[in-house]
Amino acid sequence: MPSEIEISAEVSIPSEEIDKFISQIVGDDDLQSALTRFGVSLPLGDLQKSLDFVEEMLREHPLQGIIPRMTLGAENAMIRKADDEEEHREAAVTDYETRILGFHGYLYVETLAAIKGRYGSIESWLDAPMIEPVVVEKVRAAVALYEQGEYDAAASMLAPRIERAIRSIARQLGFPVTGSQHRDGRLSEVKSLRPLLDTLKIALPDATHRYLKLLLVDQTSFNLRNRISHGLIDEAVQTDAALLIHAACHLSVLGPAPSPDEEEWLTTGGQEATV
Repeated sequence: MPSEIEISAEVSIPSEEIDKFISQIVGDDDLQSALTRFGVSLPLGDLQKSLDFVEEMLREHPLQGIIPRMTLGAENAMIRKADDEEEHREAAVTDYETRILGFHGYLYVETLAAIKGRYGSIESWLDAPMIEPVVVEKVRAAVALYEQGEYDAAASMLAPRIERAIRSIARQLGFPVTGSQHRDGRLSEVKSLRPLLDTLKIALPDATHRYLKLLLVDQTSFNLRNRISHGLIDEAVQTDAALLIHAACHLSVLGPAPSPDEEEWLTTGGQEATV
């Protein structure tokens, strides 16, 4: 995660609330249902709540919206510079939501442990209607590595498979996963993940899009796909792997949006877990 996250706040979350969340996810039925509930639940909710929080912080600490600030990434390269008020606000929202993801990384570690404690190994994982079977098998192998304590290996296996799952979803929805052929005759290239996610923004729930973007490709946030795939990380840790398992579970429950007259909707804090 990049340095210099400046907007912060201390929030006390009662342990009983955490226990309640985990208990609701685990349930008392079967492994597949628990993993479905896990995937449906998202760490990010309504963007307006994040904007309201940032506005309050900037009112309380107005200097943070005036003084230019820089964020450094891998190899001490400057990856963000905020000068004007709007840039400060955008950077602050990213920082705040990155902290939310960081907290959920620890929460997901506990949740996965509780699911395993209740139902046994989660290696069997989910069937995923919009993800290729070969990718599902690799995710299951990564989960097995996670359960063995091989967190770096699990994350390294998960990151590219999650990207492939997103590409599979994009193709099924009719979105191009390659660029246009170049005018000079050169072959078209595969779209990188960030522009592909931007293309998918119109089809994904907003909370899903923001989550995947921050987790996988945003240089000023977790950026796990890039940090792992490009060798910018020494070793992925358990919380990284737990977040990637959650992302895989979330992608597994995505499906075509139901018609308005259908009664059952998968909701994630008001967001439909559909595409």
